[in-house]
Amino acid sequence: MLRTNNSRFLVRAVALEHYPELVRELGGDPGQLLRQAGLEHLVADAEGWVPYHRMLALLEESATALNCPHFGLLLSKHQGLDALGTVGFVMQQASDVGTALTELRKYFRYYNQGAVVDLAVENRKALLSFSERSLGFAPWHQQSDLAAGIGVHMMRLLCGDGWNPDALYLPHAAPANARPYREIFRCPIIYDWDRAAMVFAEAVLATPLSPADPRLQHILEQHLYGLERSYPDDFGSQVRHLIRQAMDTGDCSLDRVAGYLSLHKRTLQRRLRDAGLNYQNLLDEVRFDQATRQMRESRCSLTELAERLCYSDLSAFSYAFKQRFEMSPRAWRKQHMTRG
Repeated sequence: MLRTNNSRFLVRAVALEHYPELVRELGGDPGQLLRQAGLEHLVADAEGWVPYHRMLALLEESATALNCPHFGLLLSKHQGLDALGTVGFVMQQASDVGTALTELRKYFRYYNQGAVVDLAVENRKALLSFSERSLGFAPWHQQSDLAAGIGVHMMRLLCGDGWNPDALYLPHAAPANARPYREIFRCPIIYDWDRAAMVFAEAVLATPLSPADPRLQHILEQHLYGLERSYPDDFGSQVRHLIRQAMDTGDCSLDRVAGYLSLHKRTLQRRLRDAGLNYQNLLDEVRFDQATRQMRESRCSLTELAERLCYSDLSAFSYAFKQRFEMSPRAWRKQHMTRG
């Protein structure tokens, strides 16, 4: 059985801002759903932390109970920079859009320990992405829709309501009813991707924002540093994230990840050993977390998935998967794939 530590990740309760109102609007009982998820007492303090895997389960259960497959997308319509708490306020103090997104990437872990925001620029195009950090069997469909929706709303707040991305990518199969997605994103949508992401012109990053208050910026940054000391990240989580990042290059070897940390591979191995960890075990954990999520929520081919996970070919992936789960990837997908 795959072992995961998804319960170690926390997220700010503000991430569920306006959740009760939306559930009532759809004819449901938010109190009951929150109780079922064990979150009824944990969301009262917006700056408090809640277990991330419980929030993911709540979103998924809400979508099912309310017969609303795009629940996360609808919730994003009620949220904006305010849903990011202090991180959102820091972004609003930036001088331009690029700086605001850099601040988001830098400070996102103070808001959500279970996911990562990345910003990359290539060939005059910017890619803003949102991906999970080794969550195993935790459902991801509703969260990826919520994150993508918040991301687009956030960009429209910064750039103007008429702004649209060039393209939007989602890590799940195309829904039976794609109309809500088209109405919100107003751009081409590509499904079955490996993460939630949007592409737009690099020039957008230079868009100026309202003058910032340096004193307020300093106060907010000090507040965020205090939050990090209260809820520190761990070295294993950092390496898992770097492995996930390295997969995008087609090389997730020990040498590549050690290079990200400016360490010799033997030094990285020693630090992992001191923390009771092993690189191959972390690599396997990330690979199988990715494999099970993508097979459950996406219709990408197994050959493509094997390539994304840096296996030499499909047979190598299939062999490793069968060793772990005692069944082939095809059989596992048949049993677990989400029906959209």
